[in-house]
Amino acid sequence: MQEIDFNKLGAKFSPSEKKGVSLLEDTDVLVFCPGISTCGFAEIKMALQNKNRQIIATTLDTKGFEKTKKIIEQQGLSDQIRVKIEDVTKPMAYNDNYFDFIYARLILHYLTKQELDRTLTEFYRVLKPNGRVFIVVTQL
Repeated sequence: MQEIDFNKLGAKFSPSEKKGVSLLEDTDVLVFCPGISTCGFAEIKMALQNKNRQIIATTLDTKGFEKTKKIIEQQGLSDQIRVKIEDVTKPMAYNDNYFDFIYARLILHYLTKQELDRTLTEFYRVLKPNGRVFIVVTQL
């Protein structure tokens, strides 16, 4: 496994990030991360855990997208982590039963009830039958 000094990158992992990343199993190869973690640090950890893991990390934040994409490229992980601008409230361009794991941390609480219903329905559609979802929300 590649060694990265996350402290030098400014990473401070929260308990929920640590918990979510720790839940991944070796069989979780296709991972969807709506709402990229701060600078993609959680996604980087996920990629380093398993060199066969493919991660799609999405955001609507163009500034965060550019910064995260640059950090991932600098770490040589662009082949494992694909960063995209994507609105989770819209129909997703992924096949049914595609992802092994969905890591949705601190994104869903921004949605209206109608948007949340649509998004969770899409999560269900793109998640494999025995797939798992990790969700963290906060009160606004």
